[in-house]
Amino acid sequence: MRTGTALMMAAAHGYAELVELLAGYEGGVKVGGWAALVFAARCDRSNDPLVDYIGRVELLMEYESSISGWTELMYAAARGQKRS
Repeated sequence: MRTGTALMMAAAHGYAELVELLAGYEGGVKVGGWAALVFAARCDRSNDPLVDYIGRVELLMEYESSISGWTELMYAAARGQKRS
């Protein structure tokens, strides 16, 4: 994932503090039909503490839950992500 907003890149790469900072400015923005919430759900979370991941997703849902027909759980399931 090389294109997108700063929020999308922060969500994709696990920068929780940046996600929190940028969500109010860029939340709800889509690039190529994708929102930051999707970037967070689609990326590999094997090295992230689950609590941090859930916190980012919950924060993004405040801004983006109404712009997509799929939830972050649906995207994660489609990508084969599982909780550990």
